Amino acid sequence: MSLRRVRFLGLLLLLSLPSALFAGWSSLGAMPEPQRQERALVFRNAQGTVVVSLLSPEIVRVRFSPTQDLGRDHSYAVVNRDFGDPRASFRVAADRSVVTTPSLTVTIRHHPFRLVITDAKGEVRDQDDADRGIAFAGATVQVSKRRLENDHVYGFGEKAGRLDKRGWGLG
Repeated sequence: MSLRRVRFLGLLLLLSLPSALFAGWSSLGAMPEPQRQERALVFRNAQGTVVVSLLSPEIVRVRFSPTQDLGRDHSYAVVNRDFGDPRASFRVAADRSVVTTPSLTVTIRHHPFRLVITDAKGEVRDQDDADRGIAFAGATVQVSKRRLENDHVYGFGEKAGRLDKRGWGLG
């Protein structure tokens, strides 16, 4: 086999690697207009269910399940369940929903489903990656975010190592 052919095959493998890494993953795709349930918006389509809840003026909780039922709410990350009135206003349209509190604005694009959270000054605090957003393969869920220069990533459950995971293969 010639060196030119080996280089070509190597380049072809590198170009196909990103699609191989995401093979088997399904995107949420488009979501119809949500249903309002108290302090939350509930989105459902054939791919799954997303609930965007306002816990306080500063806390937004996003839950996803690739089924129609989210199952038992057993998050230990949020111990206090009553932070008081989030003073949220909800606007729902065919293409997007906007939830506003005195501290945050959550803009949810329906087609494809993507979230952007800005603070009271309009600065982006959290944003889904424009190309990927929420995706799943079976029971495994992945959320791709656009990270800012000063963002840090903490936790990952029972993983060993330093608490701040920035730079641990995360870019």
